[in-house]
Amino acid sequence: GGAVRGAGHQRVAGDQAPRLAGPRGRPARLYRVPAAAWRDTAPVVAEFAGTLPVVPGRRNAREWSTDAALSPLRPDGTRLLAVLTYGTVHLFRADPVTGRPGARVGRCPLPIPEHDAEAVAWRPDGTLLLTNEGEGSTVYAGRCP
Repeated sequence: GGAVRGAGHQRVAGDQAPRLAGPRGRPARLYRVPAAAWRDTAPVVAEFAGTLPVVPGRRNAREWSTDAALSPLRPDGTRLLAVLTYGTVHLFRADPVTGRPGARVGRCPLPIPEHDAEAVAWRPDGTLLLTNEGEGSTVYAGRCP
């Protein structure tokens, strides 16, 4: 798969959905990797797809982005992009076809004791799953309005 050098954390997926990289002190940057790239072993250059208003501080790691996940289609035909930081889950409307994020629609503090989740995923029912890195880490489930 593709890699973005020097961009901090990054996420790529075969659904062409935007993924992010969060350099400190600047808005989270989104990148896109074409689905066809996952069927080949050749290196791929991720395409810049925009920024989000999630700005990690230089001295405060609470807003450093750690992961992002695009929701499945919801019953009303919409999708959401969840952007996870060490302290918060940010929710953005997302284009149902391209996954490109729009307006922020929610911001929830992490409801877990560790306050340093590293991964986020969606269940088909719209529940968010959060966990930290490491063997035996607890997986937390919940909703962000």
